[in-house]
Amino acid sequence: MLRSRQRGKRNQGRGTFTRWAWNTNIPLTRHLPGLLPVITGHLCMVGVRPRLASSNSPRDVDAPAGLRGPALLDMDTEATEEEIALGETIYASRCGLTARMGYLARGAATLFRRRAWQSSAR
Repeated sequence: MLRSRQRGKRNQGRGTFTRWAWNTNIPLTRHLPGLLPVITGHLCMVGVRPRLASSNSPRDVDAPAGLRGPALLDMDTEATEEEIALGETIYASRCGLTARMGYLARGAATLFRRRAWQSSAR
């Protein structure tokens, strides 16, 4: 099991939680323990990437931290940090029910793709 301390949505973004991941090459099962912070209320299902707890930088965008969002669904795997931050800023400006439902539908659709179940190099 791999773990990291991250900031969630509790206490106006100051609450921290431990995010777990299994040490496996199958992407879907690797991130399955990520549902625990959603169940406990630390993360939303859809939102921007949670920041690391050790990071002292202020949150760039004013949007809730989530399990899935623009960093995973809109960006290429080779996107730079600036491109991801720009995508999250655009998401935060359009953060409404329709946008969230769209990300949920796109996230659910990825469950049925070969890439979610194939063994991959991390």
